Amino acid sequence: MIKICSGGDMDLMRKRRILFLVTGGLYHSSTRFRVYQYLPYLEQSGKFEVVDVVPVNTHQRLGQIGHSLRRIWQQSRDSDVVFVQKLRLPPPLLRAITRGKRLIYDFDDAIHLPPPRWPANKSYQTRRKLADATIRNADHVIAGN
Repeated sequence: MIKICSGGDMDLMRKRRILFLVTGGLYHSSTRFRVYQYLPYLEQSGKFEVVDVVPVNTHQRLGQIGHSLRRIWQQSRDSDVVFVQKLRLPPPLLRAITRGKRLIYDFDDAIHLPPPRWPANKSYQTRRKLADATIRNADHVIAGN
């Protein structure tokens, strides 16, 4: 069970505001299965409020990444919990957007291994280190497949 409440009685009565950072939009099967199908239930419970679901494409051009980062930064300020699905974010960015918040890291792939078609001459260490750092910084980790 994931505990995302802390503090006194007043703190427990307040809705928890959750920001979701996901690997793909509604048409990405992993995101539909791991995040989108649960959003109505979180809202209906009366305990949670979904701040935003931000699809993050790590293959974007620089201008698009800047727009995504601004959106993430703005939305993270209004959140109590940041839920990261499969993304490997640089530790300084991760610390900045989760300062004073709970971090839930969810992945359903073998993120510590290179993809099947990964070029043999290309290092996978950077991606692996980012995944390791995200796991170390998370309050809760959901690993499933």
